[in-house]
Amino acid sequence: MGKRLILQKNFDGFDSDEEIRVNLSAPIQLTHLFLNHFLKQESAAFINITSALASLPLPILPVYSATKAGLHSYTLSLRQQLKNSNIKVFELAPPTTETEMLNGFKQSDLKGVSVMKPQELVKLSIDGILNDKWEIYPGASGSLKLLSRIWPDFALSRMSHQFQQANLKENS
Repeated sequence: MGKRLILQKNFDGFDSDEEIRVNLSAPIQLTHLFLNHFLKQESAAFINITSALASLPLPILPVYSATKAGLHSYTLSLRQQLKNSNIKVFELAPPTTETEMLNGFKQSDLKGVSVMKPQELVKLSIDGILNDKWEIYPGASGSLKLLSRIWPDFALSRMSHQFQQANLKENS
């Protein structure tokens, strides 16, 4: 769940609690609820769904980006703590995907963004899991992660530029 948010415009009625609960708190709580059960199994796996935006925030999705970065960090810690157990810990970081979440965006928000079909995301995800690829960054999310590591200032400025352009059009 991600809500388009322009911070300087959304003063009244802004509530990030639901977005934080769905994207960060719920996966952590579910992990703790199932952990003891999973430890008793011959093999088990957690699959946390983060986002390409866990590596590099999209300014128009500040809360979403932060929750996905938080879940990425939690997943890294969980994987380390469980590395000598029967439990595998996967992270799936989809790129922009054709889902209902895109309905909350303006056309200008998505200008130049390639959108992955859900069927392709599912295929790439299953392939990654079957090949014990702990971090699955399909499509543009892999490029975004790499770019955020080798040239973070440039990457963030590009993400911000698109936001600034969309914001200017709304104000004119």
